[in-house]
Amino acid sequence: MDRATCISIGAVAIRSQRVRHDESFHRVLRQTAPSEVGNILIHQIGGQQQLGGAEPAQALLECLEFMGSSVIVAFRAEFDACVLQREAARLLGVRISNRFVDLAVLLPALYPGTQNDTLEDWLAHFKMTIRSRHQAIADAYIHAALLLIVIERCATLGLRTTGDLLEIEKAQRWLGLRR
Repeated sequence: MDRATCISIGAVAIRSQRVRHDESFHRVLRQTAPSEVGNILIHQIGGQQQLGGAEPAQALLECLEFMGSSVIVAFRAEFDACVLQREAARLLGVRISNRFVDLAVLLPALYPGTQNDTLEDWLAHFKMTIRSRHQAIADAYIHAALLLIVIERCATLGLRTTGDLLEIEKAQRWLGLRR
């Protein structure tokens, strides 16, 4: 994650416990050279798309403006945080102050006793089928859908605020229960 190249950025808003399709952000970032074939196959972003993408600093600035001060939710959020922090510092000279919440930490806390470890494990657990993976916008929608499941589970446990989610995550990390 310290050396990962940011090829695309994707984000989607959740408001009133709904994924807001009308409030989404996606950009392919222009690369100086296309990535390796394996990377192209995984991310499904071809060489021409990479070479014709948006100017990276402008795209990142637009993404940061879209996110504002929102909490950023992702599965294995440490990766997203590292890449976004590094690129924001490198391209814009700014530090991201957004809080990141990690679904990989929250899900085992809210659904104990499962052996789920990967995102694919959790998607299978909730019987979710996904056509695209490893594309920034597709992953953003997956993370949003999982966050809605987390929010619903929290409501049944009497947990209702973002602060409650942050406390669960903090406790899981303190207990060393992150997988």
